[in-house]
Amino acid sequence: KKDFKENIIVKKKYNKLVENFAEKNFKNKKILGVHFRGTSYKRSPGHPFPATKKQILNKIKEIQIKEKIDKIFLVTEEKNYKDFLLSKFGSKIIYLKSPYRSNINDAFEIYPRNIHRFKLGREAVIETLLLSKCDIFIYVSSNIASASIAWNLNSKQKKYKINNGINSN
Repeated sequence: KKDFKENIIVKKKYNKLVENFAEKNFKNKKILGVHFRGTSYKRSPGHPFPATKKQILNKIKEIQIKEKIDKIFLVTEEKNYKDFLLSKFGSKIIYLKSPYRSNINDAFEIYPRNIHRFKLGREAVIETLLLSKCDIFIYVSSNIASASIAWNLNSKQKKYKINNGINSN
């Protein structure tokens, strides 16, 4: 964590975006951060298996009862997952509108936006910082989750890891 914080420097304009979003959406609220991986994690050799819709839904409901959360900050690259959680929790769900989402693993194969790969990286950094600010965090092992935990922008954050094992090589 120390090396991470000392060697990874986020541009001021991105920190400002994070602060503005958090001020508008997180202030005086208990926020549950959910990193719901899909697409490539379903089939990628050597990667953790993602959480299922049922696992995420049940864990959110369990935490909702126990922690009395106000909002759920959702980070997912899969459009189906975003739509699923919106159908279950409606206006309780908050998320960045800009990130690229798809129902297939095409983020690094199709480039639908100008400077698409740069934007994917920028969006990942901003969402990671926001997850780090949440009061509670549900995740599976991923680079996003690891970076969020390393940034540790909320030292009192409670963490819930879903571990479904690792896909074979």
